[in-house]
Amino acid sequence: MADRTPRPYLLKLVSIGNKIESVQIFIGIFCVTSFLVFITLDVAARSILKPIVSAQEFAVFSYIWAVFTGGTIAYRKDSHFKIDAIVNHLPKRIQSIFNVIDSIFGMIFVYLLIGPGLEFALMGIKRVSNPSGVPLIVPTIAIPFCGLFLLFFLVERLACTLSSWNVRAIRQCLEGNAGGSLK
Repeated sequence: MADRTPRPYLLKLVSIGNKIESVQIFIGIFCVTSFLVFITLDVAARSILKPIVSAQEFAVFSYIWAVFTGGTIAYRKDSHFKIDAIVNHLPKRIQSIFNVIDSIFGMIFVYLLIGPGLEFALMGIKRVSNPSGVPLIVPTIAIPFCGLFLLFFLVERLACTLSSWNVRAIRQCLEGNAGGSLK
């Protein structure tokens, strides 16, 4: 097979995806670190002084954000939960069909994250948490926010699949590590 490079729109799409993933990773690291700090603070306060209820609450808020950003990153890196023991043994053409079907179901899931997720988050504008007084939109906006990133990654993966490429191979091209045919 002759050497080939991805189409320019795929290179641009994956390049933008790389930037979005970097933002997601930063948010995820910040949230996991915050979670650990708040939990440690809460445990120390319970042992030494009296419990800081808002620390527990901020730990939960951080955890919610960490879960949704982590799920989005896992999808982009193709390390999310899926059953691929059978699919990996099928011909590449059939695998591509399964990937398209997977993307369609993913779009339905993303719709639920963005549409009803945004409705749910907006209900939190007027509701506040009792211990801290923080509006409940702070943790719940993670649902549609990460849904938008997931939508981008779904479109990215679908475009790559329909062009007989995968995101990992295009990332290698962008990094300059790929030579030859990458499928």
